[in-house]
Amino acid sequence: MTKQVKCISPHGGCHNGMYDDGRPVFAFPDGTIPVVPPEKLRLPPNPGGYITNARIPGYAAVGQVYDVADDFQADGFHFEDVAAPPPPPAPASAPPAEGQ
Repeated sequence: MTKQVKCISPHGGCHNGMYDDGRPVFAFPDGTIPVVPPEKLRLPPNPGGYITNARIPGYAAVGQVYDVADDFQADGFHFEDVAAPPPPPAPASAPPAEGQ
C-alpha cells in the first residue's frame, strides 16, 4: 500500500533552478533571473525550492505531492499527509415523472 504526502518544507533551496553540474541558479543583483536553456538545468525553477529526503529519490519539489510507503512518517514540517479524497456521491435517483 502507499499513501500520499505533500512537501511543505519552509527551507527549500534552488528556487531559481539548478544547473546540470549541481550549482544553484542565482538571481542577478537587480533581482532578475538568468534565462537558462532547459537542457542545461538539472532542476527547473520552483517558487518553493527543493529538498532532499532519504525516502524520496532525487529532489523533492516543495508544493508537490508524492506517493510514499505507508510507513513514511510525515513530520508536519517537511511533509504533511494528504487526505484521501472523499468517495464520490451516490448517483441521485431520477425524480418521478409528472403524473405518477
